[in-house]
Order: sequence, then C-alpha cells, then structure tokens
Amino acid sequence: MAPSVMNGSFSNDPHVRKRAFGLDNPDRVERILDHGQKLCHHDNTKARKIKFLEDVPDLEDFLSALEEELDNSMKKYFLDSNRYYVQRSDFERILTPEKVLQVVNKLPCYKSKTREEKRKIAEEICFGSKSNPPCIKVFGALLMSDQIQDIEVHRKDGLCDQCLPLIFSEKGFRLSCDRHNKEHAGFNDKRARNRKRFNEVARAFVAPYIKWKDDKHFHYVIRDGSCLPIYDHKKIDKNTHDEGLKAVLEATNNGGYGGFSEVYRVKISKCHYDWSDTKGRHHKGYFALKKLTPRYTERESFNLELSTLIYSADQKGNKDHLIKLLATFEEHNSAQGQDRPTYYLLFDWAEGDLARYWKENERFVGDPKHCVWMSVQFCGLAEGLQILHNDREENLKFLPQNVSDPNLYGRHGDIKPGNILYFETGKSEAPKQSLVLADFGLGRLQTKYSRSKQDPKSLARTETYRSPEFDLPPPKGMVSPASDIFSLGCVFLEYISWYILGTKAVMIDFTDTRMAHDIYGFDVDIFFNITTEPNGDQDAELKPSVKKWIQKLKKHRSCNDYINQMLDVIEEHMLDPNPKTRWRSMQLVRELQAIKITCQRVPSFYTKNSNSSKSSHANTTRNDTRNKEKPGGLTAYYQSMRGHRG
Repeated sequence: MAPSVMNGSFSNDPHVRKRAFGLDNPDRVERILDHGQKLCHHDNTKARKIKFLEDVPDLEDFLSALEEELDNSMKKYFLDSNRYYVQRSDFERILTPEKVLQVVNKLPCYKSKTREEKRKIAEEICFGSKSNPPCIKVFGALLMSDQIQDIEVHRKDGLCDQCLPLIFSEKGFRLSCDRHNKEHAGFNDKRARNRKRFNEVARAFVAPYIKWKDDKHFHYVIRDGSCLPIYDHKKIDKNTHDEGLKAVLEATNNGGYGGFSEVYRVKISKCHYDWSDTKGRHHKGYFALKKLTPRYTERESFNLELSTLIYSADQKGNKDHLIKLLATFEEHNSAQGQDRPTYYLLFDWAEGDLARYWKENERFVGDPKHCVWMSVQFCGLAEGLQILHNDREENLKFLPQNVSDPNLYGRHGDIKPGNILYFETGKSEAPKQSLVLADFGLGRLQTKYSRSKQDPKSLARTETYRSPEFDLPPPKGMVSPASDIFSLGCVFLEYISWYILGTKAVMIDFTDTRMAHDIYGFDVDIFFNITTEPNGDQDAELKPSVKKWIQKLKKHRSCNDYINQMLDVIEEHMLDPNPKTRWRSMQLVRELQAIKITCQRVPSFYTKNSNSSKSSHANTTRNDTRNKEKPGGLTAYYQSMRGHRG
C-alpha cells in the first residue's frame, strides 16, 4: 500500500513519516504571488537620475496618447481571447522614466512640489527607494483607468508593483494584496467599476517574470484574469501535419513530458524570463508548456510530479541528460466557473523522441565520428538513470516507519525510445544535439516502497522493453532498478542497430526477428523468453534471435572496437536475464565513462573496423603508445574503472 497523501502532506497515520514536500517545502519551493515583480526589479531595475524634457502643453492629450500606445501594445492571451497582456519591453518603451516625470510635473496633486522634489517622486515611482519598491505598473494602471490623479494617495497607502495583482474579496469586490495582507483603503473607497477597471489593466501589466535558480524552484500563482507572457503557440494534437510535432505528441501521449496532459509549443517573450544559469535554450526559442488535464488537476498529483522532478534535480552527478523543469504555474480562473486551479509545467522544447531522432539523422548511419557523440549520450543517460537509482534519505522520509527493507531506491519504470527526447540547442545554423531521459514523474520515486518487493503484475510497463521480472513469479519476478538497466539495454541495442543498419532495420527487421508467443499466448517483440524446467520452475533467457542479431552486428563492416565493446556490455551485463547478476547503474556508469574517454582520446577505437583486427577494447587501450607514455593516463584510469566493477 502506498503512503496516503492529503493536500500535499501525508496522512495522520502514526506509521507514516510526515515531512513537507513539493509545494509545501518552503526551503526548496518558493510560491511567487506577485508574478515575479520583485525578481524582475532585482534583476533589471537600475536607478538613475531622470532628465527633464519639455513641459507637456496639455496633460489630458499627453495622457490620452500614452493610453492609446499602451492599449495598442496589448496582446491576446493564447488560452483566452478575452484576456490581454503587455510585454515588459513594450511597457518600458512606452512609459519611460522621462514620460513619468512629464506627467508628475503636471499633476495637480504635486503642484506645490519643487522641481527637484518632482524629480525624486518620479524616480521613486520608476525605480523605488530603500524602503519602497517601484510602483510604475500601479502608475500605468491608474493612467489607463483614468485615476492617475490619485497616485499619491496610493503611494502613501504603500501600494506598489509587488502588491499586484490585487485580489478581489467575495464581499463587495473589495481589493486586498498578499504582500501587506490587507485591503488598500485608497481603492475600496472608490466605486466598484473603478476598482475592477484598475485591476483588469494592472493584470495586463504584470505578466509573470519567470526565473530559474539551481537551488530554488519558483512556483507562480496566476490570479484571475492574468496571463502567461506567451506570444506564439501551437497545441500539439493528432491533426497536426508537422512530422516533428507528431513525434512530440507521441512522446507526450506515451511518456516524454508525461501523460494526462495537453502540451503546447510556445515562445515566451525574452524580456519575461531569466534562465541564464541553465544550459542552452532551443535554437528557435521554443518551450514546452504542459497543461495538466482535468482528470489530473488534483493538487496531490501535481505535487508528486513536482517533487520527483525537484529531487532528481537536487542529486549530485551529471544531470544534463535528465529532463529539466524550468518553472510551474497555478492558474486560478473563477470567472470561468473553475473551482480549482489549473497546473502547468514548463520545460525546454524537444524536437521529438529517440525514434524521431533516428528518422531525422540517417546521415549519421555508419559514420565513425558519430560514435564519439553516441558514447557521450549513452554515458549521460546512464548517469541520469544512476541519479534516479540513488539511495537517498529523501525517499526514506516519505515511507512508513515499519518498512524494514533497507533497499529503498528510486527507479524510472518506463524506459523506452518514447521517453528519451532529443533536443537541439544553441545557434540555429549549427544546433547542438543531446538526448535526455524524461517522464520519471508521477511520484514514482515517492510512492513505490521497495525496489525489491514490487509485484510486477500491479505495475504498468512498456511491453517491448519490459524486463523478464515482469513475467516471472516471485522471488525471481521482483521488479527493481535492475529492471531499468534491462530496458535501457534494449534501447541501446536498438540504437546500435540503427547506427549499423539504419532506421528500417530497427523499426521493422529487428522487431520481426524478435516476434514470438509470450507466456500469455500473445505475439510480442520482447527481448527474452520464459523457460520452464522439468520441476515446473520458471526462468528467463535472452532470445536466441537477439543473440543472433548481436552477432550479425558484430560482423558488419561498420562495426568498430567501440561498437563491439558496447555490444558486449549490452549482451553480457545489461540484458542479463538474471536481475541479481545484471549490472547496477553504478557499474554501468563506470564502464561507459571509461568507454567514452577511450573514444575521446583514441580515434582508432571508433575508426578501426573490429573485424580487421583481433584487438579488443582493452588491447586498444593498452597498446596505445600515447597512453603508455603518460603515467596515470587513460590506461590507468580504464583499469581502475574495470577494477571497481561489481
């Protein structure tokens, strides 16, 4: 039985450890209630002395011109054509500090102020002061709602940009703010229509400023009527004619960014985000916005997925090949009769899944230079999997205290080409490609107790890539992180088959070769057979057709020492039918790191046909004179790695 979770925290069961996680963990997740106004001010606002321009002849005409410019800059929200927002760059272009000073200089409420006092007021409005944040968005909203004459009343009341958007109470449409946790009297003394107009405009001016930090996840609470700063979007659905989008849809439905969701390819106004600490963005500026569908909008379900993604990001190691969560959003829209929020997750945009990568990159088939990149990706995916398999105290905190099995690990649970996404980042003329392991959310790390005591029949799995444990009775049939290694071995073997023989060989020929009846009487393309001993005991073996296929690859003219070594690792250690002797992720990572470095340092390792020489990977490494001349170089490293195999 899985732990009971209620509203983001565990039940009152005394046997369950209680610890805040996800949205309820303030040390790791910060709820952003002001749409990022404070973050934006910190990152972008630089105070300066404002210069006086010529006096405005007619204040009303000047205000009308500003209002018209701001109105024309409104952009429709992609999810609701009745909502609008103004990009921060457009707002700053229109309502410059000099124009603010021109307005302040003519407002009746500042008539008694000196020239320098007016300059100081304008600077405080635009840049804030030591004691007060800026209120330039408040200024703009008052201007657009014909209430600019009240600016000083609201300044004295403490109203600032970080108060926005204001919240309507259920009684009489009275406005209050989260920052001060109070009602602002300057508004609530006004007519309701004035308050409504101000808040409509203010929400358009405070589209979220989205920020990413390595040690803090920002979760944005989007108030009624507010918009995400998205100016280009395309919903990914089955009717799209774009093959790349269809591949992402397939990845979405079967895994990838995760199921139970709608996915949009979006562009976000550059002035509304800061991910300078992360690695390269998509070369065309796309992001993936995952909207959780109604069947999946319960807070606890969202919280489990968020927690899983955060915990994986917090682990030590190479996380470049794990999907990165950039931000999350919680949108409230009571105007449409929604009694609970809609949740969104923002990721980098993928070009498609691994199958899509194979179709799009046939030019690399048989190209020895591709082996270097392949070795980096294989190693990175294994390192990412090791992070998911790590024995970490965080998982123990979510488990009942009466669970005595010490082998408590996370696992992915659904490794397949559809859950390996490929990304293109950097410059569009020469984008950098990378493979990323995705869809390990939905609370897999938290809600599965033991890596060695799960009933396979109760777990969902991908048929083709499932491990023998799914078809064997206990105790041999206990699913564990070792099951992920088998699935990854299947994917690696398909990848090498593509590299040697091309896409058709993977999608059709190899699949047909494996097709056979399973123990349930179905024709399936799994990689193993279940055998029955005379005494009735069942065991597993790698299909003879798979072994024969591997030998076929080894004899191919494009098989080099790198490919030959990888095929040995896959057959002997990853596709080992016995989960007890199958390599664990740590062993696999050590071997793949050694193989990767050999590729990078010894070109003959991937350029020399393995069938033209009897040299093995070890011999290639030992016989390389450059390594012999460097004490502690590759040979010593490789041997030390092999010495640490389990």
